[in-house]
Amino acid sequence: MRLIFASIVLTLSVALLGTSSAGQDKKDQEKKPEQKEKVLDVGKGLDINSTLDKSKDGAYGDKMYHKVFLVKFVKGKTYQIDMIRVETSKMNPFLYLEDAKKKVLAEDDDSGEEDTFNARITFKAPDDGVYRIIATSSMGRGFGDFNLKVAEKK
Repeated sequence: MRLIFASIVLTLSVALLGTSSAGQDKKDQEKKPEQKEKVLDVGKGLDINSTLDKSKDGAYGDKMYHKVFLVKFVKGKTYQIDMIRVETSKMNPFLYLEDAKKKVLAEDDDSGEEDTFNARITFKAPDDGVYRIIATSSMGRGFGDFNLKVAEKK
């Protein structure tokens, strides 16, 4: 009985003092700063070739695959965001635009010029700041290559 009690006391002491290596590893992990995504400056425009990859890209709402692009917009300026599918791609592009708090500000399916499958959002920034462009597909299951273009509309 004394042996069981001593074992319990020793276990509790180690846990409370944080001297176990497992506990220390966890504390070290908690101290590491969160890795931030790169914010893209629209400047003279962005032209990004990317891919929705069914093995790497996670879910966004009811959409299965998506990519997030962080962009810096300037208050009062109007921006045009285009998601253009590559011909060999098995998707119908769909765009969401969110503020930094992940509130959806705009969404689009099939408004692009080149064919009816491309997505376009025209947006006047109400504030300076970082906005989130979510590139996905309208059926939520499409994947493949696409081109994302972001530019100030004059």
